Amino acid sequence: MVKKQKGAVTLLVVITVLFMIVVLTAAFYATTSMRETQLQSDLQIKEDYEKQINQVEDVYANLIASGNYDNITD
Repeated sequence: MVKKQKGAVTLLVVITVLFMIVVLTAAFYATTSMRETQLQSDLQIKEDYEKQINQVEDVYANLIASGNYDNITD
């Protein structure tokens, strides 16, 4: 009778450990995927802002040329 109880406890421990491994692995993959998406988004934002910075002189020249600079302050 003691052998059967030890086997049941062992089975319970094995199932619990496997369940924890599955949960932790799923959490790791979800976090990794989220981080990868954030990095891609950050790179896209950086590229968009760099484009705007490189075009500042052109935008300023166009505003001056068009005479539409009432709200521009130096």
